[in-house]
Amino acid sequence: MNIDSDRLLLFEALLSHSGLQGILNKAASILRNPLFACDMGINVVAKSDSVNVDDPAWSDDPSDHIAVIRSSALSGDFAKMYASDRAFISTNPASPHRYLASRVRDGGDVLGHVVVIEQCKAFEDKDVELLPLICQVVAFELRGRRDSSDRVSYGTLVEDLVAGRVGDEEARNRLARLGISLPPVLRVMVIDLARPEKLISADYLRLQILRAFPKGMAVARDRRIVHILDGSIGISDVRSRLGQGIYVEGLSIGLSRPFTNLEDVRHAFAQADAAIRLRNHGSGEVISEYDSVAGAHLAELVSASYPVEMTVHPKLAALEEFDGANGTDHVRYLHAFLFSGRSVAAAAAALGVHKNSMYYRVRRLEELMGVDLSDERTCFLLQLSLALRGWPLCVDISKNSRI
Repeated sequence: MNIDSDRLLLFEALLSHSGLQGILNKAASILRNPLFACDMGINVVAKSDSVNVDDPAWSDDPSDHIAVIRSSALSGDFAKMYASDRAFISTNPASPHRYLASRVRDGGDVLGHVVVIEQCKAFEDKDVELLPLICQVVAFELRGRRDSSDRVSYGTLVEDLVAGRVGDEEARNRLARLGISLPPVLRVMVIDLARPEKLISADYLRLQILRAFPKGMAVARDRRIVHILDGSIGISDVRSRLGQGIYVEGLSIGLSRPFTNLEDVRHAFAQADAAIRLRNHGSGEVISEYDSVAGAHLAELVSASYPVEMTVHPKLAALEEFDGANGTDHVRYLHAFLFSGRSVAAAAAALGVHKNSMYYRVRRLEELMGVDLSDERTCFLLQLSLALRGWPLCVDISKNSRI
């Protein structure tokens, strides 16, 4: 059978309204190999009805599937796949078989990908040519699903909360009319599709976020997702859920502090937005918490109405000038000491120096600045000034640099 006949069979499967399952079954019969479709969350949404498939990517055990995903991400296969409509063949150390893969794209939105497993017969040139067409047919099917599933009943309410147009009582009354119940403690997560060349569909990403964090509300705004989620979920659990259920490459994610009053959604949104804008871009971290940028955000807010130079403690300004003139880093030691709870041992550990060296540094700081670093008021004012200068409100042992 030639490729034109295969195309006809695929379009017949689409027009027969047999759904995604029917399309994949038809594609498997044409390619004579099992295949499956994934969304942008790297979640398998459908498999062909192939039997006796011996491959970890096909397994129902999440750990097997994750092993293949991690290997593919490390090898650059995902980046290659989502950069072009061309199908390509690859190997994976977690799998005994080769894979043939191509992205599923609807206009400018990448919806996911289709993977064929080379189990029943060796791949042919025709398979490489045919898979992008299969992906087009899958895209038509998924477009219909998206059109019917992306009407968000609470979309206007979330927009009103972010804009500060509605208070707590009115918001809860509207939620009650919609039949929506939110957890008592909340948090705002903003997901920015920071790299437009990835062409990730914001609508599909929203659905994946809701799958990972079901007790909440998520809306797509421009190239962003705004999600009000359960604030009782710990940061480590948030990271774990995102890592396991979402393809995070090309995303920047900001998390607010927890809150309870719905009127505070607008402030929490500002925090999550600041976590993205002011994060340490050199760290390579995809997810940023607000507390890591709170100092820089405070400086930003103050400078919007008053010069930061006029609020910084003059002793800190003098120490910064001394460092600049002499090539020293006394301010870094001051930051480590003050934000380690004024513990010499903790500051020494954070900076990777001997405790005796840190004792000397603290005495030297007191001499240079003419201050007593055991005085509560002085230390508070210096901490506030460091925060206004953009220094983080905690000491990171692995990253001892300014934001």
